[in-house]
Amino acid sequence: MPTVRIEHRNVIFAIKKDDSGRCIFLDQSNRCKIYNFRPLVCRAFPFTFARDGLWLKWGLSYKATICEGIGQGPEISDSELETMGINIINELDEFSEFARNWNLSVFSNTQKDDLYSFINKILELFS
Repeated sequence: MPTVRIEHRNVIFAIKKDDSGRCIFLDQSNRCKIYNFRPLVCRAFPFTFARDGLWLKWGLSYKATICEGIGQGPEISDSELETMGINIINELDEFSEFARNWNLSVFSNTQKDDLYSFINKILELFS
């Protein structure tokens, strides 16, 4: 995951975890409090995806044991896994390109590196 330069320091964007390492959006029963709005990478859990050259590799997270949905509901086909993996990899690639462009503009002094400017730049993507 690439870092982004904000307010004179490098920042990594990830789901925040509490002191015990749990996602801050999980309630006491391990249920997601933002389920309908969760990020794509969370939607794919417990599957993990990576690009290996031209190949898409996938597997199960080492935390898969906390997923109550394993073995429940319909089986996920290889094509569904492939589509999910490609979407996640593409989303990560888009963020990496955004971060690279942001950092280049900050280091070339064409963009302020404050949080307000960063949020506005993200919002421009959706307008």
